[in-house]
Amino acid sequence: MSDTRYEHLKYDKGKMYVGKVDTAKAMGVGEHDYWGRVDHIIQEYARLHPQEVSEALDYCRWQRDNAYNDFGVNVEDSNSTMRLGIGLPNGLLIALMTFDPEFLENDGNKLSKFRKRFPGFNTSKKT
Repeated sequence: MSDTRYEHLKYDKGKMYVGKVDTAKAMGVGEHDYWGRVDHIIQEYARLHPQEVSEALDYCRWQRDNAYNDFGVNVEDSNSTMRLGIGLPNGLLIALMTFDPEFLENDGNKLSKFRKRFPGFNTSKKT
């Protein structure tokens, strides 16, 4: 069985690149609002890499089911202050960051809105 996390990596003349989703279509004027464009990128990535997305969603479901609490914080570790939030395939994250380089920044709460709009990628029960 091959590792689907690497199915989108391509090699050409000794250089590695990621077989990418064409985010230019999602950036077209008047096609969608911001979240419609994000949805387009996710759908296109899932069409190109269905097994990888399926495994990512299974992983997120497993994380939610096995979390120490609903927020994904490890309450057994008194030094734990981080919580798990989302689980995205690397290629999908690269495509989203190509579309919006500030996608992971806290300003504007894009990540929180992403978690509410696409709950399958959540690794905790509460957002």
